[in-house]
Amino acid sequence: MFLTAALDIPAEEYEDLEIIDPHLERDSPDDKLGILDVRVQLKSKKLISVEVQIRKTPFMAERVAFSTDRNMARQIGPGQGYAAIGRVVTIVIADYDMIDADKSYRHVFRLYDKDNGVLLTDVMEIHTLELRKLPETAGEDGKEG
Repeated sequence: MFLTAALDIPAEEYEDLEIIDPHLERDSPDDKLGILDVRVQLKSKKLISVEVQIRKTPFMAERVAFSTDRNMARQIGPGQGYAAIGRVVTIVIADYDMIDADKSYRHVFRLYDKDNGVLLTDVMEIHTLELRKLPETAGEDGKEG
């Protein structure tokens, strides 16, 4: 299964996998509409969304941050505690070089202190998989040199 290979989530999490509506709800008619390619909820209520992009899209990083945030915000309503928030993971599969500053084909982004390398929380995570950077042979890590 793709999600098992892409994410560090135990296999039993996928036992009650539920495919959910890929549309990100709007609070008002003026809000930006978000539509994901795939959105699933795991047994533990973790949300995983997958976006596949064939053509280079302007502001893709901002678009992914927006949809990840929207997935997080929709988990709780008025009067609910923050403990109800499950982990939100977004996977972007791009058929172009999305992150020009690095030769790696896979990246994982979380909220952390860049100066001290301290993780604030893993409740929000964005994975990128850049197909054009995939190694030609098995076992290569996608880095030069």
